[in-house]
Amino acid sequence: MIALILGMVSSEKELEPEKEPIVEYTPRVLAHITTDKPVYKPNDMAFIEAYIFDPTTNGPATLMTS
Repeated sequence: MIALILGMVSSEKELEPEKEPIVEYTPRVLAHITTDKPVYKPNDMAFIEAYIFDPTTNGPATLMTS
């Protein structure tokens, strides 16, 4: 059995005005991460290398401070 419930508003004054969405700028980066070997045994030291790029310029990403 399907029940359909409708809510009615008596006047337009009861409706809240639409709020603008909050848009925040989140910087994006492109990362390439590698390790020195594909599989590690327990207690092995992992060596990780990461290259971080700015996707808009395809150059190295810069450190942003606020």
